[in-house]
Amino acid sequence: MLTHPRYELGEFLGRGAQGRVVRVRDREAPERALVAKLLHHDGLDPAALRGEFALLSRLALPGLVRVHDLAADLSTGTSFLVEDFVAGTDARRFVADAPPHERAARLRQVLIGTAQALANLHDAGFVHGDLKASHVVVTESGAVVLLDLGSAVELRAAGSAHLTPGYAAPELSAGAPASVASDLFALGALGHLLLCGQLPQAGARGLWLTARWATRKTAELIEHLLAGHPRDRPESAARVLALLGSEAPLALAANMSAAPLGRSAELSLLAAQSAACVRYLSGPSGIGKSHLLRELWASTLLSGRPARLLSFPCEDEALVGGLVRFFRGSESAWPFAEAGTRAKPLLLLLDPLEQAPADLREALESFRCRARRQSSVEVIAACRTAASGARPIELGPLSMRDAEVLAARLGLADTPDQRADVARSGGNPGWIVALRGQTPLTPQMVLDRVHGLRQPARDLLGAVALCGGETSELFVRELFGFEQSTTPEPLSSAFEAGLLLRRVNGDGASLRLPSLGWARELAANLVSYELGDRVSAALLESETAQAQLLLVVAQAPCPPSQREALLVRAALRARRAGLTGTEVDALLELAARAERRTPELLLRLERLTRDLGRPGGHPEILSWLESAAAADPGLTPLVLRRSAERAARAGNLASADQLIEQSRLAALAQNDAIAEALALASEG
Repeated sequence: MLTHPRYELGEFLGRGAQGRVVRVRDREAPERALVAKLLHHDGLDPAALRGEFALLSRLALPGLVRVHDLAADLSTGTSFLVEDFVAGTDARRFVADAPPHERAARLRQVLIGTAQALANLHDAGFVHGDLKASHVVVTESGAVVLLDLGSAVELRAAGSAHLTPGYAAPELSAGAPASVASDLFALGALGHLLLCGQLPQAGARGLWLTARWATRKTAELIEHLLAGHPRDRPESAARVLALLGSEAPLALAANMSAAPLGRSAELSLLAAQSAACVRYLSGPSGIGKSHLLRELWASTLLSGRPARLLSFPCEDEALVGGLVRFFRGSESAWPFAEAGTRAKPLLLLLDPLEQAPADLREALESFRCRARRQSSVEVIAACRTAASGARPIELGPLSMRDAEVLAARLGLADTPDQRADVARSGGNPGWIVALRGQTPLTPQMVLDRVHGLRQPARDLLGAVALCGGETSELFVRELFGFEQSTTPEPLSSAFEAGLLLRRVNGDGASLRLPSLGWARELAANLVSYELGDRVSAALLESETAQAQLLLVVAQAPCPPSQREALLVRAALRARRAGLTGTEVDALLELAARAERRTPELLLRLERLTRDLGRPGGHPEILSWLESAAAADPGLTPLVLRRSAERAARAGNLASADQLIEQSRLAALAQNDAIAEALALASEG
């Protein structure tokens, strides 16, 4: 039996050393596939279950099961952990049941998937501690997932592993703490079981001769993993992947400690119950608000207080609607199964508030502004800027020392360039994490950094963004009147903020945004019409401005007043340089306005798009030509000929013949021998 307002007991799945695993139904989201791990009723210390929740709630890594809740059975007080139900086959059956010709590939698949998950876990600062076949599941999609991290321990902490016979490394039996090396021994034991059908004995050798169905390379790697001394095994799970010929990248751990680095004071303030029913956690994008709220959610549940974390955008419209009504005063509209009490109000965390519906934001303000009596719910909302009149807990940048520690944990402080990047991060952890290359800098993070600069530096960045994200340094210096021999303050500020790079090539130096993908967003937010006109005037005066640059500036989010002049110049320079695609793009921009669709422009476009093989653009041009032919009969033979070709491609040959004949007759009527010849050629 399970007594809980949110979870309903389902089928029994299995029993382990710590407890039972059962399916559960979430009454709030019945479609979600979940399981619960329930402790036995024999007085076992629930520390392992709580430790598993603490670990999985702080890590978001491929290859590890996702945890959703830590709750308690209301009738017994027994804790249980709720996590995703991983449908699949355990590693042993996955390999043993394979057709003979697939067994070697499946063995390698399991070894690579398990090594990848271990590499991610180790990179986050933890070891599994109890890896075995029943804890490795292969899903229908082929993903390998590790289960049961109840024995996992931090690499920095001393701790013993669960000694499963056959999987435990020799040093564990001698009393050594769990380590990366002991996890790799267990991986070797798993490989031995899959290869030979039994767990290894001491000094396993000659595996390839025992099981020739596997490759010699795989068998020798398993022997390497089973070396008796830790130093004789591969040094890391990443090395195992390399030996297996896999280049799968490491994922970035969501957290590596019990409290986010440098945020202990803010976490204590958030965790303390407040008389205010609504509080705000504010700070710029990337500063770590989401990270801190997730840690607060996990630590609150571990303390025994109910907590919910709601992330936006949220697809559950009924839940959001219930919250709106509750915040507006309808107590019966409370959408969650759990309820807090005045002694232990439920902690509701909203993240990020800017992405929540406007109705919810307005209702939350109404809830905050009502009488500040103790309530059964306390709300903490993460936002860039708190509501007027609120006193938020502001999350500022990390100290440089903490920023350097974070960078070192992520392997981003090994080279002078990396250390310089960390210094330019300004203590923004999101910026530091993005340097890893796996988490992109969001547009809002970049804009927050940009708006911290003075206006001249913002204008400089806007001009570079307007030019597509990269342009000549000489052009920028001339545009803003900077001397050639000095580095002016706007330029140095952009460099120091990590928002601009200098690249030197054979044509001189250029200024470039760190990511060209920022260009359009920055241009839309930084470029005024005055600055756009200033840049376009300078380009029109330049004899060396390239066609693509002219086109990019003409297509800016805030178009300059001389847009048409830029497009005409771009088309001419593209034509001279033989850049047909750029010329077509410029002409199409010009033809977007009906008054610019002259016969000469349309004929040029028609010819170029046919030469480029752009079938998507040609029908639109043909419709423009049909309209133009009403005023200029000289276009009629061409329009009829192209219409005939289109009909022929569609399989309507009778209509095609009729249109070709009309084209020939129109050419005869105009005494146009060339048009008549082209009609006959099309007929042929």
